[in-house]
Amino acid sequence: MSGTGMASDDNVHGYVDATGSTAVSSMSAQDRAEALMGEVNNLLAQQGVPHVGYDWNASGNTYGTFDAGSWTMSLNHYYFDENSHDANTLEHNYQEALQTVFHEARHAEQTFRCLREVIGLGATPDQALHAMQAGSAPVPPQWVAEQAAHNPILQCDVSQNEAAQWYESMYGSGAAHRTQVLNDPNAPYSDYRNLPEEADAWTADGAVGDEYNQQMHPSN
Repeated sequence: MSGTGMASDDNVHGYVDATGSTAVSSMSAQDRAEALMGEVNNLLAQQGVPHVGYDWNASGNTYGTFDAGSWTMSLNHYYFDENSHDANTLEHNYQEALQTVFHEARHAEQTFRCLREVIGLGATPDQALHAMQAGSAPVPPQWVAEQAAHNPILQCDVSQNEAAQWYESMYGSGAAHRTQVLNDPNAPYSDYRNLPEEADAWTADGAVGDEYNQQMHPSN
């Protein structure tokens, strides 16, 4: 079943088609990141979502994260660079990087759609941002909210219903549960994966992985 927005089947196919070769090409980390970020920003722009910048501030086992407060994706240089002589290890890292960039870009789309949904219900950009302050996720910048106000969600459909669920989890009635899940080291991993915004982003992530394997390794 096709996802909404940038996670539609056509967009997933197009993303992998445009970027899959970065997993098997000899590229610098910077060039690889530019290729992946360029493609997801093209997809985000088609949904009206503002351009997402990136830095290299992710570390350890973290491939990447999206921070709505700075509207920036932090990537882990290690997984984008030529860090092994083993071809399988390199391809694994690059495929994970390809999926991570899409996953985190989906979080940007989720946040922007949350703003569009709340503004569509009658909130001003200032009111929407003020209400988000009580949530458990970073609050986007003013300029992002003002851009969302140019295209509020005014119809009830699947896209709006998703936005309402994401908002409740990140900024509404589910925010306390989300905070507990993310901060409690003893919380089951399934609780994290079942958060509405994470369930959606991981589904998109998996769709990219499946499409990559289908395109790059069709005999498997």
